Amino acid sequence: MPQGKKPPPIDYDAWDLVVSASQLETAELCTRKWWLKSCCKQPEVDKGYQKFGNAMHSVLERHLEADDTGRGPDGKPVDPWFPGWDIGLSPLEADLMRRLFDLGIKEGLIERVPGRQIEEPFAAPVIDDEQSKVAIIGYIDLLAPLQVQDHKTTKDRRWVKSRDALKRNIQMLVYAAVALGRAVQSGQLAEADCATAKVTLRHNAYVKDPKKPRAIRVENEVTGAEVERFWEEDLKPRCLEMLKWAKQNLKPDDWRKVAGPADESEACNAFGGCPYLTICSGAESPAEHRTRVDQINDGSYKILPAIPSPAIQGASPVGTSI
Repeated sequence: MPQGKKPPPIDYDAWDLVVSASQLETAELCTRKWWLKSCCKQPEVDKGYQKFGNAMHSVLERHLEADDTGRGPDGKPVDPWFPGWDIGLSPLEADLMRRLFDLGIKEGLIERVPGRQIEEPFAAPVIDDEQSKVAIIGYIDLLAPLQVQDHKTTKDRRWVKSRDALKRNIQMLVYAAVALGRAVQSGQLAEADCATAKVTLRHNAYVKDPKKPRAIRVENEVTGAEVERFWEEDLKPRCLEMLKWAKQNLKPDDWRKVAGPADESEACNAFGGCPYLTICSGAESPAEHRTRVDQINDGSYKILPAIPSPAIQGASPVGTSI
């Protein structure tokens, strides 16, 4: 949860399932991966690049929350580089972040647009009937009237989404629905005009290449009719599928019963490799995986030196890990 922000207003006990946009994207890639992560709470090895992304978001949040003159609620100029912003970063990473921030200002990615709400929490019903109750929650990096922005950091330019991909992105379409709803609630938009109204979608992408850092603005528009079609034809069926698996109350060892990916080569290798590949390959049980990953994350994981077995003459020694 973003620092200093209240959680989205929702009563979890009133819903059969509460999802986020990132959960939806994970389930789109592989239902089993989503189930292991969100239903079974299988851990993942902490990724160092997440520290960079989190720090970048905090710095951007602080800068954008200032008023149009760059001042905070106390009337004093806001310094985005608050004490402790670089905790967990190397000096090279800290320097790179400052360079990317400067590029973001120069290229117009970092701008205090009118009516902006920063790290804005939301909660919305997706399905609410007698049979099923599913809601979605999240935070929008920047929400302005009929405009949503999301900050992204990536190691390579090739991972920056195209304009066309932005219009198909689950996260951005969910955010667009929120923007339309807020516009109607505020009286800025009449409900009868929702179908033809346009929402601006924008990714502010920061490429973490030390030799050639880049700040890239990717922008497109989506109509209310397109958002409505996504909500009815994609989001609702996907949520019902996720609810089906969540309601079965399967144990982690039942992972084989949960649907795997349609394209294993894509899903299992995406984002540097699935964190649960050792489970699906049979190399580890979910319990063994949990123990190993927890130990890696807390620094207690040890690989013991190889010990020759006296029982097998000439056998190659095999290392044992705990």
